[in-house]
Amino acid sequence: MAEVVNSIVMYAAPIWGPTALDILKYQERLVQVQRKTALRVCSAYRTVSADAVQVIAGMIPIDLRIHETVKVRNRTHTKREAREWSIKEWQNRWNASSKGRWTHRLIPNIRQWIERKKNAGQVNFYLTQFLSGHGDFRCYLKKMHRAENDRCVYCGEMDTAEHVLFQCGKWAGIRHRLEQLVNEKINPDNLVEIMLRSNKNWRKVQRCTEDILKFKMEDEKTGQINSPRDSPEVLTSI
Repeated sequence: MAEVVNSIVMYAAPIWGPTALDILKYQERLVQVQRKTALRVCSAYRTVSADAVQVIAGMIPIDLRIHETVKVRNRTHTKREAREWSIKEWQNRWNASSKGRWTHRLIPNIRQWIERKKNAGQVNFYLTQFLSGHGDFRCYLKKMHRAENDRCVYCGEMDTAEHVLFQCGKWAGIRHRLEQLVNEKINPDNLVEIMLRSNKNWRKVQRCTEDILKFKMEDEKTGQINSPRDSPEVLTSI
């Protein structure tokens, strides 16, 4: 779907692109169109910023794609050179952006992330929640006026994506099992690196995020909040 939308938007871009990018309102509209597509591609909450969702979905910002196409058409760059330019510019923007800083901590290197297809997998609704920080986390839900407080229902700490996946005692069993499977302690700074090593690792981490959020959502729905020591100890089949 992403490529179809990109193809439509990019049609005749070398002709109209430079003019459109010089007019701010047109550039903003292009970003809005791409952002909506990216949100659907990675099943993200609609509140995720364009900067973050472009990275998670692996979609080069539309204005860079247009410049890239123009460079190739004008024969100032080969396709490979133009793509290299786009990725470098995108990386610079990502480093300098004030948005999506949790996502940036997890995915600091855009090139490694978007070139992962040979060894890894795709994102889904559950994994995207952890990558974006927008999901079934009370810190986020309180900001959206969908929760009365921002505290974890299991331990009382701030309920963020980082807390749920890496810190909360409730999920210590699942977390420990994942660490056994990947043979390494996980933290926000190495999680994506571990995922990118192999398709198996990717699926293990993805399954971990699914299990945690499904259990968490079920507990909150039923009101059956157990103590941290009652943590599930195994991942479902991988």
